[in-house]
Amino acid sequence: MKKSIILGLLGAGLGWPLYGQGILRETEEEAPYTDPRDGQKYATVRYTTTFPDQTSHTFRWMTQNLSYDAAGSVVYGGDPENGEVYGRLYVWATAMEACPA
Repeated sequence: MKKSIILGLLGAGLGWPLYGQGILRETEEEAPYTDPRDGQKYATVRYTTTFPDQTSHTFRWMTQNLSYDAAGSVVYGGDPENGEVYGRLYVWATAMEACPA
């Protein structure tokens, strides 16, 4: 019981300064993103952050791992089912090809 209370107070104490600085204000689900290269759909959310000076920034974020079959990418353990669940693994150069800025 004491451990739960201490962890709760610690979390509240650490979370308030971040919240107050505008780290995260709200989230909402977005329509899935469809990768035009292969037609795969990825669930996304939209994060909106409002800072103390009242500026805000909105970001769209994928909630699933990328599973684009780029040359050099692999699935965990070589099992295609792992690719379905966890997405694909990439070395840096391949990741930059799979997700160009």
